[in-house]
Amino acid sequence: KLLGKLGKLGKVVKTGAKLLPRAGSADEVDLTGSLVAEHFKRLKGAIAEVDGQPPALDAAVVALTALSNVLQTVTANPDPQDAIKKQGGLAELTGAVARQAQILPDPIDDWLGGIAGDTSGLTQKAVTNELNAIWRADILPFCQAALNDRYPFSPESAVDVNV
Repeated sequence: KLLGKLGKLGKVVKTGAKLLPRAGSADEVDLTGSLVAEHFKRLKGAIAEVDGQPPALDAAVVALTALSNVLQTVTANPDPQDAIKKQGGLAELTGAVARQAQILPDPIDDWLGGIAGDTSGLTQKAVTNELNAIWRADILPFCQAALNDRYPFSPESAVDVNV
């Protein structure tokens, strides 16, 4: 009854108490830490050698370093968006980071995937701005000349839009 009055904490304690072996039972509690070590084995394998395998994060660091070097060059440019376009975009580098993220455990995979996604967004913004500039410079004036003061866009006009 006392645990019921403790709210959420009491509920957690009740659940935990059910998991413990009964006093005098043959079941023993593993105090070696092997269950915890096994649970975090993939995460540890990301940063340190495990079972003779090199850290999984090493390849991700290489991909991040390559991306970082290009981003530093781009940000040092007076027109970063133009520098991204001249670079040919960042798809190859962000793709490399995203591929490395897929082989890493949680939460590292989400972090690297977020970096790749955010960086990819920079390229998309640069391309979108370039397309908008082309639209404003070339296409919009043509459309305005073809449609302004013409019927049906100007109902009072005697000149129709050419179809």
